[in-house]
Amino acid sequence: MLAFYVQILRVSYDKAARGGSLAKRRAALPNRIARLAEFQPQTLTVETLDLNSENNFVAPLSRIEKFDLCAGLKHEMFFFDGEKAHFILRRENLGAPSVFWKTKQFEIPVHGWFQASWNGRFSDFDSGIWTYEQKIFNAAAFLGSQKLFSDEPSLQFSRMARLW
Repeated sequence: MLAFYVQILRVSYDKAARGGSLAKRRAALPNRIARLAEFQPQTLTVETLDLNSENNFVAPLSRIEKFDLCAGLKHEMFFFDGEKAHFILRRENLGAPSVFWKTKQFEIPVHGWFQASWNGRFSDFDSGIWTYEQKIFNAAAFLGSQKLFSDEPSLQFSRMARLW
């Protein structure tokens, strides 16, 4: 019986953090944080870490959620069909500039892990203020307690736009 661990790193910032010391801090952020995962069969653990320019990218806001694994379970971009787990990225999850591709779907490997990263620029409809966001989605399927995300991913997808 499998267990799954998903780590979502969200980095959000405003125009002022595109350069200077905040840009250096943002560029130095890791794309994964190694974790010793406790094996709980048929469980999905989701760890979300939010870093932003308001807290100087220093202290992430984090939360951990646990779900019983069952066929049809969906959480953000994670989907379990009863046998395999998948990562699904749709165009509507992204901001500007327009990055053209059809829906992407990847199977999360057992005995390895998957990483997807993308970014976008968003505009508040009312104020017109631009914000920028980078997301990193790390996912592993595992059969026993083990250290996750400490090595390179066995499968990787990236769509990083140059945001000016």
